Amino acid sequence: SETNAGQSESNAKQAEQTATKQATTATTQAQAATEQAGVATAEADRATSEADRATSEADRAGQAAADSSVKAVSDRVNELLAGAPEAYDTLLEIAQELERGQSSEAALTAAIAGKAPADHTHTAQDVGAAPTSHTHTMAQVTGLDTA
Repeated sequence: SETNAGQSESNAKQAEQTATKQATTATTQAQAATEQAGVATAEADRATSEADRATSEADRAGQAAADSSVKAVSDRVNELLAGAPEAYDTLLEIAQELERGQSSEAALTAAIAGKAPADHTHTAQDVGAAPTSHTHTMAQVTGLDTA
């Protein structure tokens, strides 16, 4: 019985040593996995930062392109308005009058008033003579039959 007890104690010590070795191995493996996860996390953080920087640069480039397009169109419109012959620059003149605080009616009047010289006239022959008389039937004149 002492032999059995000694054998059991020896078996228990071996089992304890085996369990300790296995626990140590598992702890070492867990530490290595934790280190690998830390490295992977750091790499993911770097990749995220690089993606954020690229997104910001793309946003800035897109906004710059949009601003450039708007400016190009605006410049071209301004060139067209400023370079229009006098007869066609009415829109520019109306815009300038409106900017000076004129009402829309006053702006239109001011812009159009200078288009033809005040002394410009036409004779009856230029526009064609109107007939000196014409007639209507009673049915063509509204309210005549009740007057």
